[in-house]
Amino acid sequence: MRLSVDVKRGEVIKAITRAAKAGALVFTSHALDEMEDDDEAPASVAAAVAAASSFTRQHDGTWRVCGEGLTVVVAARESVVVVTVFVS
Repeated sequence: MRLSVDVKRGEVIKAITRAAKAGALVFTSHALDEMEDDDEAPASVAAAVAAASSFTRQHDGTWRVCGEGLTVVVAARESVVVVTVFVS
């Protein structure tokens, strides 16, 4: 999946949720460390992203995704990469 800056918001949101539902999220080491600190598993993060109620594009091109008590920052590029996770 290659997402360019020209891709529409709705298409990016669909790609993010589709990756979460398919179990295709990629986690950075930082995200895994934050998840461990917050006692969250990859499955709970994927569920939160799949059921998210809020998607906000950040100035650096990442997306802040909020759902099920978690905020997840993802980069939607060749794959959907979880950059960080925190309890919200």
